[in-house]
Order: sequence, then structure tokens, then C-alpha cells
Amino acid sequence: MPDETDPNLSRELQTERPPADGSNLLDAAPSAPKTWSRTDRTRLLLWVAIAFLVPGISLLILHQVAGRSGSVFTVQRELPVKAVAVFFVSLATWIVSRIEKRPLDDYGIPPRQVFGKRFWEGSLWGFAMLSVILLVLRVSGHFQIDSVALSGSAVLVYAFAWAVTFLAVSLHEEFAFRGY
Repeated sequence: MPDETDPNLSRELQTERPPADGSNLLDAAPSAPKTWSRTDRTRLLLWVAIAFLVPGISLLILHQVAGRSGSVFTVQRELPVKAVAVFFVSLATWIVSRIEKRPLDDYGIPPRQVFGKRFWEGSLWGFAMLSVILLVLRVSGHFQIDSVALSGSAVLVYAFAWAVTFLAVSLHEEFAFRGY
């Protein structure tokens, strides 16, 4: 066992020692959680309004004006909706970060690390999980591919378009559920 006065002892081990006054940290009473002030509630409502109400109402109006109906799931319908959603949730988070005078890094996605190691790790896990879901659906008889309607460069175009769509979905979800 190393000597506690050893200068080579890691900082982590040095901070794990009990307090010098003999008190036990586990016996200490937990501090009361901070109550929300009116300012906190106002900022949250501002964020919700910008992130969800404005795009929701805008997309509803555009949907009604365009007269689109049906539930066909196409990249032409999904990509614009997801792009609008990620724009407004990002805008709301940026506005609140400026009001609070905090860096955008504090709200979920550090801009300098957007396409870093964790992004590619998450992409790999996301692709694997969706593949497992499709495999289970296929084995259970709830999913099948009868024919392929695309060929040549159209396959690459649609693969890229869906990749961008799912990137927008992931950014929206990260900012909406783990951000502000």
C-alpha cells in the first residue's frame, strides 16, 4: 500500500480521503434542491415556444395550405420537416444560451465536437440498433422487401438524403431532450 504522503500518489486518491475534522460525508444532510424562480420558468417557456410552438404551428399551416394528406413516409416529406425542427430547437437553445451568458457547449452538443469520436460511435450504435429492429421485424413476418425500385446512382442519392434526414432527427432529439 502506498504511503499517503507519497508525492506520486494520484490526485484522485488524495481527494478520496475522509475530511480532516473526522466528519463523515454520508452523514451530512442533503442540501435542498434549488427552487425555480420566475426567471427560470420564463426562460423555459421561451425555449419551448421557440423550439416547439413556432415550428409546430408553422408546419401545421404549411401542411394545410399545401393540402397534403396521407401517411406516406418519404424523404421529400420528412427532410424539410426535420430540418425546420432542428433549426428551431437549435435557435431556441442558442437564444437561451445568450440570455444566460453560457456557452452553447453547456446545452448538449459542443460545436467543436459535432462530428467527433462520440458522433461516429453513436452513428454506429444507431445503425446497429435499427438493423436489429428490422431483423426482428423480418423474422417475425412484419417486414419484407419484395423488389427494389431504385438502381444505380438513385440508390446513393436516396441513401444520402435519408442519412441527412436521420442526422436532423438526431440533432433535434439531442437538443430537445438533453439540451436546455
